[in-house]
Amino acid sequence: MRVGTDKELDLLITFATRSDISDAMRAEALATIGSWANPSLMDRVDGRYRGAIQHDGAAVKEKIMPYIDQFLQDKNPETIIAAVNLLSELKITSYNEQLAHIY
Repeated sequence: MRVGTDKELDLLITFATRSDISDAMRAEALATIGSWANPSLMDRVDGRYRGAIQHDGAAVKEKIMPYIDQFLQDKNPETIIAAVNLLSELKITSYNEQLAHIY
């Protein structure tokens, strides 16, 4: 994420859509995508201070939108929670009606 370009974002999205990975890895990929536009000042892995970095939030939204339905319909709660958090982080509100029916 720190040195990632659009190419790495595409690879991360592709990874998150795979069905042959663990639910925990899929949720982590979604969490990373959700924070891609404005990541924490602290490293996600080791907690060290890394400084501010920003990516184009509009580009992240455009790339992830075609896959949101797939993530929200997943059977694993961890994946659904990660997808909901992704929507919140990226300030995507067009799925609010669908979110109201998830239980």
